[in-house]
Amino acid sequence: MGITRKQIPDNFNVEKFLSLIVVNGECWNWIGTKQARYGVFHIDKKQYKAHRVSFKIFIRDPKLDMAIDHICRNRSCVNPDHLREVTDYVNYHENSVAFGVFNKKKTHCKHGHEFTQENTRVVCVGLNGGVKRHCRECDKYKNRKKNAKHTVD
Repeated sequence: MGITRKQIPDNFNVEKFLSLIVVNGECWNWIGTKQARYGVFHIDKKQYKAHRVSFKIFIRDPKLDMAIDHICRNRSCVNPDHLREVTDYVNYHENSVAFGVFNKKKTHCKHGHEFTQENTRVVCVGLNGGVKRHCRECDKYKNRKKNAKHTVD
């Protein structure tokens, strides 16, 4: 499991790569092909992430088990000064706008109860080790309401 990355070949047209960059302030924006707002560069009919190619040209070969993080948060940027090599875990947890990361930062449930150790029930979900937090106070309220419905006078 994990992200599959390809080794970038050594023999490719660097001038062609550089011709697909427009400097806009601090960022070097990719104007070539994009997928999910990330630049894509074709070498021998195979595609590679433009920011990984830039990392190879200006810094070194990126490690296949590491992500290249955009410090500037601009997915189209290929400025080597805006790129750093990090683990997938760091890349996901520091930069992601995924629901899991967003929810992990929450300190209170939607009804205003604080997520403390005593007031939080953690449930594992999915095969990737994801977790979901439940507010015990809200669970108590839901259970009282449900039980009241089923009570016969």
